[in-house]
Amino acid sequence: MLGKEITSYDLQLSRPCIYLPIRQQNESWECLSGRFCLTLARGAPFKGIKVQLIGKMKTPRYGIFVAQECEEVTFERSRSLAFSKTRNAFTMPAGYYEFPFEIPLSGLRFDTLVGPKHEYYTYRVEVTVQRWMWRDLVVSQPVGIFRYPKLDVARSMTKAVAGHSNQDLAYHFSIPDTLIPHGGTFPVDCWFVPLSKSLTVTGITVRVIENHELSLPATAAESVHYSTHFITSNESHVIFEEKHDFAFDGGALPEKDADVQQISMPVRLPSDAGACSQSYSSRKIKIKHVLLVTVECIDGAGECVKMLAEAIPLHIYMRPTGKDKESRGPTSNEESSNCPPVYGEHQLDLMVLDPTEVEADDQVPCITMCPGYEGAESGEAVL
Repeated sequence: MLGKEITSYDLQLSRPCIYLPIRQQNESWECLSGRFCLTLARGAPFKGIKVQLIGKMKTPRYGIFVAQECEEVTFERSRSLAFSKTRNAFTMPAGYYEFPFEIPLSGLRFDTLVGPKHEYYTYRVEVTVQRWMWRDLVVSQPVGIFRYPKLDVARSMTKAVAGHSNQDLAYHFSIPDTLIPHGGTFPVDCWFVPLSKSLTVTGITVRVIENHELSLPATAAESVHYSTHFITSNESHVIFEEKHDFAFDGGALPEKDADVQQISMPVRLPSDAGACSQSYSSRKIKIKHVLLVTVECIDGAGECVKMLAEAIPLHIYMRPTGKDKESRGPTSNEESSNCPPVYGEHQLDLMVLDPTEVEADDQVPCITMCPGYEGAESGEAVL
């Protein structure tokens, strides 16, 4: 039957997530690799088979001016897997085919950026089988592309806040580090001292808030109608929240704990990519994270008289998970495969040797042929 020649097909990526190195000059080593498998029940004509890596940007308007999302292509790179030099249809016999491919990632500007209610930057690998006299077959798979953060990105962020509220409650909140991996867990150490005997701390709430700030160029119609060049929006999401209540008999603290109250609360970030974004900053999109600690107090009559809140900035970054540990950039052995030899392994050319040290042909140093050299191998140097 026409169009039923393809019995099975499969697109396999070597890495579901790719993590680019910190230094941009090392990105030339990074490639997206995989293979496309195709099984034909009988011979069939084709116009070509190609693979593409397509990056898209989706920016929601949140109902301000436009009800639908704006979408644009930010990256596109393709490779031909099968084609005819004459650009005519060619026939592939029945059988099983594997098409390996590699797509370099040099020049890629944006990381994958997805999270709560958004897909700002996404990447997909698409294989298109162009068939003769039949609609094309398109197979696609998403791929995540991220960069490791710079080590000094969180150096200026404070890891602790301390103070007192109206001279009646002293407090101190701290975390081990402000550079937090996506899906990670970290403790929040809290201690406070009620300076007033009638004041009692009854509960503490820890939240991680994700804030999105968008500044997008307005379309021509929006610019004329609303007299603006940019559309801005601000939205926040609570990605983690946990509350701890202190239970005291009769609303009073035991005498031994009346001076200092201390607690360490674990914060567990969601590991799902759609539940939490990584921290990000560009001209159009800024995503920030803060840790908000709220303390509730009551007086001797049992009425809530105070609610204290302090914020600690966080920087959340993406990291390889167990299933894509191999996606950590090239190793030193891989990088050195195309690099010049180390100093001790260099061989001197005959032109720089001392002539008195070369007395016979058997003393001429061996010349190692370079990979890919197709000339005749010889132990003599042609000058």
